[in-house]
Amino acid sequence: MKLESAWDRDNEMYVRERLAAFTPAITWVNMPEFSAADLLGFSEGRVVNIVEVKTRKYSRIESERRYPSGLILKRRKLEELITLSDLTNLTALVLFAFEHGSGEILSCMPSTVGEKHNVETGRRDRDLATDREPVVLLDWTKDLRSFLPAQLSAS
Repeated sequence: MKLESAWDRDNEMYVRERLAAFTPAITWVNMPEFSAADLLGFSEGRVVNIVEVKTRKYSRIESERRYPSGLILKRRKLEELITLSDLTNLTALVLFAFEHGSGEILSCMPSTVGEKHNVETGRRDRDLATDREPVVLLDWTKDLRSFLPAQLSAS
């Protein structure tokens, strides 16, 4: 079962193109479906970045108004990215790209999030078991930062 629509993948590809424009020294490669991350960044033949892309429909300002407590991320995704970062000694980032990928980008470094309790929220519109997975709430000011290309290695 596909959890991401073609529209979702197109939005992620657009974010990938934006990353490529920000970071010409890095070659971005899509990971296979169901991977812990969406993109790997390569420089001089080696992996230098691990990135998960989350696109959001609304602008950051509208998202903050609608979801004042923060953005959700699946607990499993957070833990997978922390494990990848630990195993590879690379920084993993989650990029939240607003307005379907064309707006502002916020970043979250999973290894700095700290202890989070699961929250009872998340998607309920698809009635999928994966939508009922535990999620964590990322605080707008504590866990999320304006994305800067300098946050990526070899940029």
